[in-house]
Amino acid sequence: MRDQLVNVEQCFRRVFSNFIHSKNRCKKAFSNYYLTSLSVISIIVHGVAGVGYLFSRELILGLFGEQWVDSIRIFGVIILTFPSILISSLYINGMLSLGLSRLNFWFGLFRKTGVLLALSVLYMRSVLEYLWVLVVFSFIATYIGLLLLSRNSFISFISQLSASLRGLIPLICVVSINEVIGLDEFVERLWLLGFYILAILHVIEIRV
Repeated sequence: MRDQLVNVEQCFRRVFSNFIHSKNRCKKAFSNYYLTSLSVISIIVHGVAGVGYLFSRELILGLFGEQWVDSIRIFGVIILTFPSILISSLYINGMLSLGLSRLNFWFGLFRKTGVLLALSVLYMRSVLEYLWVLVVFSFIATYIGLLLLSRNSFISFISQLSASLRGLIPLICVVSINEVIGLDEFVERLWLLGFYILAILHVIEIRV
């Protein structure tokens, strides 16, 4: 009887141990897939946004003509909001996959409240300044979302930060150079595009 109890206890230990190992493997696999997707999406969307920002003049004039020339600056800033929208959709899916729907709900309210508060800038200042505030808030909200996901799951915030910054840092450099220097000539922006491509290739090489 005693031997049978020992055998049953050992059987339960093996089953529980296998369950724990299987659960840990699932967590590791989910984390790897999520971080790889975040890194790839970050590089792609920031890269596309940077090219669209640099050549917003050519895009607007080519698509809509000279009558839309006054909207070139506005269009260029609007393009910069796209990366945060796509990255936020990724970590929102991560929250929902891990059963964090309550967290996603409250964080969604925070983001919507921030967008509504930003409208005060539109009322008091201008459309362009409102869009810049919206761009900054959207990026801040994105990294707050990554932090909340890490605090409520097994996914490291440092790993998420590293994956998302791979595309953001070259974009910030290009936007800063263009805003400070004011590159109006097409050839000058081509040179800046070359620098941007080299920076992205360097980031991809580091990733690999």
